[in-house]
Amino acid sequence: WESTVPGTHEALEALKQKGLADRKQLALESWYPPLHFADGVVFAATLGSMAAPGNFKNLKAEVVAFDAATGKLLWTTPGSTPGLWTHEGVAHVLVARPARGAGGGSIACVELKTGKELWTAPVDGGGDGLHPAEGPPLHLRLLGSYLVTRYHGKTDPNYLVGYKVEPTGLKQLWKQTDEKRHLHHQNLMTMHKGRLYTKLNGASGMTVVAMEPETGTIVAQADFEGGGSNRNGVLIVNDGLAIVQPDGSHPSGGGNVVLVHRLPDLEPLGKFQTTHNTTGGYDTPMAFQYVDGRLIIRGSNRIICYDLRPRN
Repeated sequence: WESTVPGTHEALEALKQKGLADRKQLALESWYPPLHFADGVVFAATLGSMAAPGNFKNLKAEVVAFDAATGKLLWTTPGSTPGLWTHEGVAHVLVARPARGAGGGSIACVELKTGKELWTAPVDGGGDGLHPAEGPPLHLRLLGSYLVTRYHGKTDPNYLVGYKVEPTGLKQLWKQTDEKRHLHHQNLMTMHKGRLYTKLNGASGMTVVAMEPETGTIVAQADFEGGGSNRNGVLIVNDGLAIVQPDGSHPSGGGNVVLVHRLPDLEPLGKFQTTHNTTGGYDTPMAFQYVDGRLIIRGSNRIICYDLRPRN
């Protein structure tokens, strides 16, 4: 089956027509999160619906769900960056809902099959991220029953906030404030053996941190070079290693730098320069993949696989 995504298809078609008429290349400040699948349902965030044709300033972010067998649209709900939360064997969808024009927002929990809202809970955060006038972005990262939101202000301190997802709402566990570092909304966050790992951006460099999900305490960190121009990097934590791809957006004729740290204390093992020309992308970053001890990279004209398994 094949189906258009409500809102997104309309917005992109209008954007194309406007670009052709004005003879200018246009772009939306947007981020396309991945598709999610659970119990026969496919769901994802969209660009949302326009208040009027061609009015890109009033896009309202939405989450849509389809029947995976037929492609039938099941439900639509306001919000962005959906996550899958399972409680007692039942899957639910958590959705970030920004407060337009001001800080703050909420997380909504909806039924996977119907989109019926079960509860909403206020969280720290900002606007919908599509337009600066609507405030800083509110994004969620869901890791099991732990949920993390982030705030990045130009003048206000940056912070991460940790919550525990419960059947009736959210319980705030901790808050990390840093005036110089922030979690970029396109950066990955992952959980491995009871620790939360993420990559923080700063003006002069970046830091990989390991945190206790219950308290927000940073128990290990590793600083590495690279400034704010690095975007859409990937952090892979598996098989006793933390593998960092600092930049997934900017192509390089000399290859990408890959940094490797040993778990659990993020001891630096070194870095290597990939030996191929890379390709780049913004809405669709060229992220590394890690499968069964092998690092798989898309280059500009080939697919490269590095074997990172230990030698006997």
